[in-house]
Amino acid sequence: MFQSVGLFDGHVAPECIMTGTIEHVEEVDKGKSVAIDVRVSARLSDFQTGEILWHGSASNDAVVEQRSVDAVVSQLSLGLGSAVQGLASSMQDHLRSLPPHTSRQAQPTSGNYP
Repeated sequence: MFQSVGLFDGHVAPECIMTGTIEHVEEVDKGKSVAIDVRVSARLSDFQTGEILWHGSASNDAVVEQRSVDAVVSQLSLGLGSAVQGLASSMQDHLRSLPPHTSRQAQPTSGNYP
């Protein structure tokens, strides 16, 4: 989706910057069963102007098949991964829907970081 992506270290002025938040991560006991509930959000902003080019949130909840710490941690990891994938798909769909001149502004050039 981008020409290059990297961690923002404060030394290079990127074209765009992406920030995100883990809003909620929880193990939920439901009597004899255990479930997970995760929510994440993210935004892509123009680094120079601060204009928000895209923002979104995603959540995932699932029943944990086995009542163990390993199973809960594994399901939390899968749930977070799925929610992050949902955010990435949403951002990609949004950027592809923009007019060509706007879309180019939202896509960093080599050496810049979203």
